[in-house]
Amino acid sequence: MNSFRKLLLYVAMAFCLLLQFPFSGAHAGPPYDKSGFGGGIYPPRPDSFKSAPPVDFRGRDNDRRYEDPEAGYSSYNLEGEIIYIDNSSGSMAIKVTKAIGGSCYRECEFSMDGRTFFVQKNEIISPAIVGSGSKVRLKYIQKDKVRYPRTVVVLERKAPASSAAAPRAREKQLYGSPPDLIISNIGLGEQSADGALEAEEKGSIKVSVKNAGRGTAYDTVLKLEFSGQPNKDILFNDKTAIGTIQPKEEKTFELPIEALSGVQGAEISIKATVAEPNGFDSKPAILVFRTKQLAPPALQVTRIDIVDADGKKTIGKGKEITATLTVHNAGSGAAKRVYAAIEAEHEGIKLFSGSKVQLGSISPGEHKKASFRFAVTQRYGGDKELPIRFALRERREKFSIRPEILLTLGEEAPDIMTVKVEASPQTGVKTDDLPDVNLIPSVADTQKAFGEHDVAVVIGIEKYQNLPSSEFSYNDSRSVRGYLRALGFAERNIEFMTDERATLSGMVKSLENWLPNRTVRKSRVFVYYSGHGSPDPATGEPYLMPHDGDPNYLTATAYPLKRFYETLSKLNADEVIVVIDSCFSGAGGRSVLAKGARPAVVKVQDPLMASGKVALILSTEGPQISTTLSEKEHGLFTYHFLKAIKDGKKELSEIYKTIRPLVEDEARRRNVLQTPTLRPSPEEIAGRFILRK
Repeated sequence: MNSFRKLLLYVAMAFCLLLQFPFSGAHAGPPYDKSGFGGGIYPPRPDSFKSAPPVDFRGRDNDRRYEDPEAGYSSYNLEGEIIYIDNSSGSMAIKVTKAIGGSCYRECEFSMDGRTFFVQKNEIISPAIVGSGSKVRLKYIQKDKVRYPRTVVVLERKAPASSAAAPRAREKQLYGSPPDLIISNIGLGEQSADGALEAEEKGSIKVSVKNAGRGTAYDTVLKLEFSGQPNKDILFNDKTAIGTIQPKEEKTFELPIEALSGVQGAEISIKATVAEPNGFDSKPAILVFRTKQLAPPALQVTRIDIVDADGKKTIGKGKEITATLTVHNAGSGAAKRVYAAIEAEHEGIKLFSGSKVQLGSISPGEHKKASFRFAVTQRYGGDKELPIRFALRERREKFSIRPEILLTLGEEAPDIMTVKVEASPQTGVKTDDLPDVNLIPSVADTQKAFGEHDVAVVIGIEKYQNLPSSEFSYNDSRSVRGYLRALGFAERNIEFMTDERATLSGMVKSLENWLPNRTVRKSRVFVYYSGHGSPDPATGEPYLMPHDGDPNYLTATAYPLKRFYETLSKLNADEVIVVIDSCFSGAGGRSVLAKGARPAVVKVQDPLMASGKVALILSTEGPQISTTLSEKEHGLFTYHFLKAIKDGKKELSEIYKTIRPLVEDEARRRNVLQTPTLRPSPEEIAGRFILRK
């Protein structure tokens, strides 16, 4: 019973306290006004409040609901005498005798005599700041007819009794612990990593912000604006909220930036500033970078390879065919989201692969391959030129192409002719150092050095019947044939032999029968060989290896190099140019050796040049090996030989002088010794053996 009486007593006391201190509990009041202050709760009664108990003010954020301090919200405990409650301003004045500081949920602002003090989270509200004899005014708000204390407490110096009016407030002066915001670093991040923002490129402005002060910075905003001339083709957010930054804390932010397709090359200046609600902004930092105008890509199909299920390189009925496109970006900008597509416009042609091959991005100078599988059925009754079309699609339609590639039934893949593409010059854009020689050059008629009476034999043996492959020999011979046609040779006057066609009997027939029968007195002859060579282990005599050759039985299955030279020197021709990309050491590269034999000292005899009409250029010298350029899928020597022709070199001596150091340097980088050889010397044949006018 006593407990029940005590409970009733406590309830009554609490009710009385609620009536006396409406700031601590719910009480109806006048409507909330725009200034954030309500009217007074009670009329002024200064005489009855001279010795009041301590007052406990609790609050959180300005517009947040009053909660219990134990839940983690701020508490301001100010003890003193209540002087009055002002009905007009909604404030209560007390005479402070003691100030006990609690934790500030956020930065708490106190004003006294026009001075502003900042009390940070977990700091003590010092009596020295509040000061005895000050007046404390508590601002409060109203929501749903319930009043809640605000977290901002304003302290005012009590006017002297003899003064007729309080002194006029002086200009505000800041004290305490404000934040000190510093932009410690600013930079540009972009995809190409070249320090410039290119057209259609997205990047980021990286900004590091440090608070070097003792005060926390709340509600900070990172502002960006053009420092110089605005650029409508550069997009970024001018304001980004970055939140709270604690004392001594440093944060890094990445803000998106984008250059539109129409941007031109220019220098861009962007000013960055960190703004803080109370005016403690950072000093501006300036980011300066350059923009680049659009660097266009130029997609090309530089090569198409055809092979059937049996390894043959022709298109026949009833056989599954694999067609491989080599795609090259010859432009100065990256090609984006590229895919290759194939279309078969006849029901007698069946696709056995997808019609699209995704290639992704292709950098300037880069090559990628796309393979498609199809078959021409026995029921196909269309034209010999197959209705198969290819396309290269880029994300931007203006950079997509439909190459003119005609596949013909019963024939090998066609050569691809050069299509000249004019690209905008771009400073600092690195393209491929090694151009693509697979693109056959377009030579004007006035520059063609060969005509209807000139004859050529081109032999390229990559696949051997019983020997390892001679890497890229097929590519070499095929490109050489394309260049010869571009330089003026008629198609009917080029004997082209590869792989299974280039048997010993086939080589004998072409070199010793077909070629002499086609040659007339004014003919100019060009002979090219790419494939394995082999030395006789006993004598060192070199041999050319046919498709069916066997290094264990050279005299019966291989073609002697001496016989090769003698055959060509006996031709009834005006002049003969011989180009050999092979080697005869047996030590590797484009050479083979009999089983169990060691590399021999090779005796490479000079051709019979008594008439002075034969010029010979070899890929190697003595016992060296002939290596390949795998990234270009060619022999190292043949690649530079074709490149020199494509670059406009005219005479054989000029070509030799150009390519010798290039081949030597590239071979040395691959830990190989390879030095091309020319016979007779460049000085002896200067002005003769012209390949293009």
